Amino acid sequence: MVFLPPFAFDSGDRPVEPRDLFRRGVELFQAGEYFEAHEVWEELWREASGEARAFYKGLIQLAVALLHAERGNRSGSERLYHSARRLLEPYRPAYGGYDLETLLRESEPWLQSCWAAGGQPAGGIGGGRPRFPPVTDAEGR
Repeated sequence: MVFLPPFAFDSGDRPVEPRDLFRRGVELFQAGEYFEAHEVWEELWREASGEARAFYKGLIQLAVALLHAERGNRSGSERLYHSARRLLEPYRPAYGGYDLETLLRESEPWLQSCWAAGGQPAGGIGGGRPRFPPVTDAEGR
């Protein structure tokens, strides 16, 4: 279970359920909107403590690593990717109802493709992005 802060606020200062905020970050990530996903998860990270804080930090770093890779910043991307993996490793195979195993397994080839292309991977940005799917069995700690 992800330990979420009791609430966050949207731009209109209305309370937003943390689980909804987390899911919004996942949706943005799935769409390849890595900067926006990072911004959403950072809201949760600021209020989190303990294991949830490290989990969010790992997701934030992974999102920014993917963004840097797409923009051709290999050194920044590599540094953040390796840090993200270290932070997320303890939560494998799944955490908070989401499949970290798939996310981490698919991230490295995507990054390698970006790094090799100096930015956008062969075939463009569209397909082949790493997925962060929900867990479909009891493994979703």
